[in-house]
Amino acid sequence: MKTLIIGSSHINHLDRYINRSGLRSFDLNNEHSVRLFGVNGGQLSNTSHISRLERAIVNNRPNQLILQIGGNDLDSGNQLDADKLEEIISGIISLCTMWRTRYHLQDVCVVQLFFRSRTRRTTVSKYNEHVRLANMKLKKELAKHNHIRYWKVKGIKNSAQPVYSDGVHFNQNGLVKYYRAIRGAITSFHKAC
Repeated sequence: MKTLIIGSSHINHLDRYINRSGLRSFDLNNEHSVRLFGVNGGQLSNTSHISRLERAIVNNRPNQLILQIGGNDLDSGNQLDADKLEEIISGIISLCTMWRTRYHLQDVCVVQLFFRSRTRRTTVSKYNEHVRLANMKLKKELAKHNHIRYWKVKGIKNSAQPVYSDGVHFNQNGLVKYYRAIRGAITSFHKAC
């Protein structure tokens, strides 16, 4: 079995964490390989970013795809309205549906969008409200799809300890929670096979 984890810079941070911690195998058996590929600043609206992510799928030929993208799109401007939010959600779902069919993926897992305490182009409160709405809608819409599912990272929203290093990316505490959630997504697929 092969799992490919792709998306924005969160994936690069997770990759560095698992390499430093000696967790590359995700504590899975030798028959399961896991690869990671992230694009810093990754956005659905950037065709170059999406092409690079798709190339990673072609090069790795996974059975399972885990996708983390959309947060940078939410922070791309102050004029994010309900239509733009729907466009981002539809974009994520369309991409997953297309890739699942095109590359014969057995499982596609969309990881929740993450709250931030620092933003670039919108206020933190507006961004976080959009994340809340996007996650709620993604979860609801993905429940209608076979073999495409929503995955929540537990313990980051109301953590007793800080989970962000820079207001956007996870610190050590957050990376542990993120790693465990991703491992849970992998093992739940592995058990179903």
